[in-house]
Amino acid sequence: MSEAAMSVIDPTEQLVQMCKTTRQAYYEVARTRSRMAAAIVRAQAMQQALATANNKDVCATLLAMADPKIKMVERIGEPSDVDVVNVMLMATWHGFTPGDSEFSVLAGRGGATMYIKGNGYKTLMVDLGAKDIRIQPGFPKQVNFKDGGGSVWMVEGTAECVFNGQKIRLLFSGDGAVKVPCNLYRGQQVSSDGIDLVIGKADRRMAKALYGVVHTAAKVAAAEDADDDATGNAEMTITPVAPAALPAPAPDFIDEVAALQTKLTSEHAALLGDAHADIAGAVSQPQLRTVWEAINAAAKETKLDKRAVDLLVRIKDAKKGELQ
Repeated sequence: MSEAAMSVIDPTEQLVQMCKTTRQAYYEVARTRSRMAAAIVRAQAMQQALATANNKDVCATLLAMADPKIKMVERIGEPSDVDVVNVMLMATWHGFTPGDSEFSVLAGRGGATMYIKGNGYKTLMVDLGAKDIRIQPGFPKQVNFKDGGGSVWMVEGTAECVFNGQKIRLLFSGDGAVKVPCNLYRGQQVSSDGIDLVIGKADRRMAKALYGVVHTAAKVAAAEDADDDATGNAEMTITPVAPAALPAPAPDFIDEVAALQTKLTSEHAALLGDAHADIAGAVSQPQLRTVWEAINAAAKETKLDKRAVDLLVRIKDAKKGELQ
């Protein structure tokens, strides 16, 4: 084999290396410069990744890994091949590995999106520098509403990690427990498969909540680094992140959300539950704005029931007042 032939690199491997390099550059810019500069780096990197969709070999490889028969990547709905390739490219840039249950391809009216699973959020936290990540959901308990309007699974547990030398611990208990509407898994409510699905849903929500706290802490650390560089200070004091309980959803909305979930489709019920948990988990106004933008996008894509939208607006406004 000639030296020239040996030097040829598989285009898919080139894609993986490019994503790894630009992802590391993104984190470095976020740490040493500004979030806006990091956003520009990320946008340029994503454009580079999406540009590789023109390579037939890359597309074929990505589609093969997402083939339902292989079951390396879950497909939800019936996404087009183009949408599958785009999601696979996004997942590659995020550092996700097909076959590790880190993401799914979720079909929607406006095209497919990347649905990040619990393992995916753990991978993102590792990329940010988190260590000793532990997500520990308890055994689900079915709770009936007093008015007979339905029931939900309640899952208590903890999510913790070590970040920047400090331990972060979220407690999900009482009103702050993860709630999963029972109508999501009709016919499986008392089976082992149904229980596993509920625990898996709770694990994802806990991991997502912990990632939100770590991501916010990382942004704070990045801002402190930037301020330190600008002032020329030789020393920098980082306020330790004390173990804290996850902010519980506003008590006035818990029963309302759960009751409405029993009247919605499974897709809308799940979205309402996730959105409620995301709003409750916001620990700052900037994080709440980011969460709300994502909820708005998901609501438009899924044409979320107006009753759910109106309720989420009220929950968001209450949370905004709480954070002021």
